[in-house]
Amino acid sequence: MGGSWLDISGPGGARREILREGLTRVGHGEIPDEVEIHVPLSSLGPSARGDQLHVWNRPPRAVFLGEGTPPNIAGRPFDETALRPGDVIEWAGLSLSYGGSAAEEGLASLEELPGEAGTPPASLASSPEQERIWKRLVAGMMVELNMTDRGLVRRWQKRVMEGEFVVEDCAQELYEAGKPGIDDLRLLERSGRLLRDFLMAPLARGARGAGRRARRATKRGLAYLAAQFIAIAVYSLILVLIMAFLYQRGISFDALFERVLARN
Repeated sequence: MGGSWLDISGPGGARREILREGLTRVGHGEIPDEVEIHVPLSSLGPSARGDQLHVWNRPPRAVFLGEGTPPNIAGRPFDETALRPGDVIEWAGLSLSYGGSAAEEGLASLEELPGEAGTPPASLASSPEQERIWKRLVAGMMVELNMTDRGLVRRWQKRVMEGEFVVEDCAQELYEAGKPGIDDLRLLERSGRLLRDFLMAPLARGARGAGRRARRATKRGLAYLAAQFIAIAVYSLILVLIMAFLYQRGISFDALFERVLARN
């Protein structure tokens, strides 16, 4: 990342790492699957040993990949965030301070993008269907992040409960109400988490499905054992009743039992 760097400080001391052009992978040096770590951090905490931080330069951003506690900037955890010179990433006991002129140039290029703020890209705006998708997704994230008018949200919640929900009108009104904050970095971070959730959902469903199948199999097994126990108990009770009935009629089974025991 020509001219960009990370100043890393932690239990192992302090050092500066020059970042690559494009993607720079930051993480523990002992990650399996032959993943190349460009900036190894041997002093990462145990909870982050399998995690990685991907730092990109166009535009400058950091993406967290892993199952441990995500890093944070100024106390705000993130899965994906834009980077500015001076940002300090706190991660698993380490501080990574980001800086460099390339980051400033990248931010400037973002600020100079043509088009009205809050409008979808031209490739989306040229397609009515894609623009509708864009507005629905952004409006939904605005509601989740409390970035649109709360009165509108309550009104549409009421209309949903009354069976009067019109998706296009709802998306348009919520989108327009939250449009002034369309460049808020929270939307970018939430969209990254949403994408990751979509990617991992099939695996989660598979794990939950396997769990449900295992529970059903366990229940079936217990039900089978209970049925067998009840059947044996019923047969035993019938046999005892028959023997008691015959005994009352003067038929004794003592000799039979004695012969059986004598053979054994």
